[in-house]
Amino acid sequence: MTKEQKYLLIFFGGVLFVLLAVLGVIFIVRRSSDYKYYKEQLLIYNQNLERYNKNYKDNYDKQLQEYNKEYSEYLTRKSQYLNDSQIKYQNNLKIADKNFELASKEFNKISNALQETKNDLQTLYDKNIIFEKYRNFVAMCSIYEYFSSGRVDTLEGPNGAYNLYESELRQNLIVNSLDKISSNLEIVKSNQFILYNELINNSKELNTKLSDISNSLNKTLHSVKNIEGLSRITAESSYINAYCSQVTAENSTLMSTMTFLN
Repeated sequence: MTKEQKYLLIFFGGVLFVLLAVLGVIFIVRRSSDYKYYKEQLLIYNQNLERYNKNYKDNYDKQLQEYNKEYSEYLTRKSQYLNDSQIKYQNNLKIADKNFELASKEFNKISNALQETKNDLQTLYDKNIIFEKYRNFVAMCSIYEYFSSGRVDTLEGPNGAYNLYESELRQNLIVNSLDKISSNLEIVKSNQFILYNELINNSKELNTKLSDISNSLNKTLHSVKNIEGLSRITAESSYINAYCSQVTAENSTLMSTMTFLN
């Protein structure tokens, strides 16, 4: 290698070193700028994160406080409701017991009136005026009709009511039991006027009375569930009392008549 070539090699080596040094400086400066930017961004991020954490904690604490307040109010309302419900239930239970006691008394009044009527009827039968075979509603209606229409004037004998009743029964002109009436209504209408009249013409009055009593009892029993039941039962009992008084009066009139005839 000549001397000139050595100088050129040294020169280009120096230029290359300078160039590398310049590039190194530029790289360091840029890295330093990027690092500074990174630190600035990191600082901003930390500040934002701190504000977010503070806001989140404040909102969380506020919402938690509101929730605890609402939950506490809910527990108070629930406790008050349960307490009020328990008191109301106990009061209604006492009223229901009283209502049921009164309803039972009203039912017993009707049962007693019915039993009184049965007893009076049995008292009449015990006088042995009517033969035992004919002691039923259907037979008594027919026998009463025979006397009322003048067809007979005595119970016994060949021309008496018993004989006429048996004769018409054998000829299928009349029915002798209530369960046969519905299927032989035309026969009853034609040949058993009083029985037909009692069952048909007076059925509206009978149904009305039974319906009124049934409604009265139903209202009385339903009122057991109602806090106004006591006053309702008192009002309904007036009708039951009136009905029972009417039955008692009719029974007394009947018994007085029988006593007078005897």
